[in-house]
Amino acid sequence: MGKVAQELDLTKDQKQQLKPILQEEAQKLKALRTDTSLSRQQKRQKLQQIRQDMVAKIKPILTPEQLVKWQELRGTKHANRGLKT
Repeated sequence: MGKVAQELDLTKDQKQQLKPILQEEAQKLKALRTDTSLSRQQKRQKLQQIRQDMVAKIKPILTPEQLVKWQELRGTKHANRGLKT
């Protein structure tokens, strides 16, 4: 969270509010990756739901400018995953 917090210029209060949300997302994503009972399509749908839930929790914490910047950073991060070989 350090680099993101710096990029977004988060306040101490914002960091404290975001930390448990990001930890919860990480736990859910880890559980999703290890869940062998779901099909690839089901995993994709569940992943979308996890991300939507997280955005809903984060929106009220960030300023509109921070939210735009955060979405840009996440978009770049996800786009770069496709470049790895």
